[in-house]
Amino acid sequence: MIRGLETKPYEERLKELGMLSLEKRRLRGDMITLFKCLKGCHTEGQDHVLIIPECRTWNDGLKLQEARFQLNIRKNFLTVRAVRQWNRLPRDVVGSPTLEAFKRQLDSHLSGAALLLQTLLNFDLLVPATSAGLHKEKGSNLEGIPQWRVTLQKEFDSSLRHSRQLLCKTKSLTRHYLSDRLPGVQLTFVQQSRLFSSVSLDLRTWLSLPDVKRLTYMTEMLTFYRGLVQQLSDHEAIKEDSKFVSKFQDLSFSLRDLSRHVSYQISLWGLPSESQPKPTAKPLQILQHQSRWRNRQEVYLTLRSLESFLCRITRDFLLLRIKMAKETSLSMAPRSPLLHF
Repeated sequence: MIRGLETKPYEERLKELGMLSLEKRRLRGDMITLFKCLKGCHTEGQDHVLIIPECRTWNDGLKLQEARFQLNIRKNFLTVRAVRQWNRLPRDVVGSPTLEAFKRQLDSHLSGAALLLQTLLNFDLLVPATSAGLHKEKGSNLEGIPQWRVTLQKEFDSSLRHSRQLLCKTKSLTRHYLSDRLPGVQLTFVQQSRLFSSVSLDLRTWLSLPDVKRLTYMTEMLTFYRGLVQQLSDHEAIKEDSKFVSKFQDLSFSLRDLSRHVSYQISLWGLPSESQPKPTAKPLQILQHQSRWRNRQEVYLTLRSLESFLCRITRDFLLLRIKMAKETSLSMAPRSPLLHF
């Protein structure tokens, strides 16, 4: 026992030492072993790890099939007990190209879940949830709340709903395009770094981003991806049978609308001129291959990259809404009178 930690509970000791719990350390070992089996580093048990075909379940080609068994003792086998946890891992984790990258992503995921829960609890979610509807009640203490703050909170609510709808729309379009243009293809462990830079951040860096930088990044990247989607639409109209033109155009309009929402939020917040988003550079030129098959794969990778970006800004809007709701609730709280001596 380390001196000074004898009286502290288990959770605080783990936090002080920067360690994962025993349960998560066991889970980490199981996930690393499964990753080695999928990569061919482990030969034992490799034949018992079954990958579900992507075309059957609309997954990313990295899902594992849960085996059936008659004896209870089989449920303790690695290839049985760890499959469900593997299927719950994010796509960025299971798609890591190397074992070291997988370990880093897995550690960030396992430690990030607890940190995110602690952060959200620090935002006092119950307080904003009740105070968000107080602006509709008569007699509530709203005189001291600036109107721009109330409007900005509504804007974040609207943008959060819009980004969630856009994410669902993009995922549906990606699945439809894959089944129609790339039937039977399993794009497992596809490298996307050659085309697009990663939009993922570790949890601590993401939480520490200033609000100004967060919104500015959204504006720049929304414009960037709208240019890419416009290229997808033009390519579909010229080189293909125009089956997906209307869907790409609808996606482009949705990105435009969301970008306008963010620009309005920046102006409503009254950001200084030096923090205003800079003009976006010329969009990346894609779909320049002679092979139609290569171009179709690039369309798919573009849609997948857009999915990752929309996942991030959906979390951004959720965080901004929580922070604004807390600030609003604090400004509505009655202040204690000053004591005069």
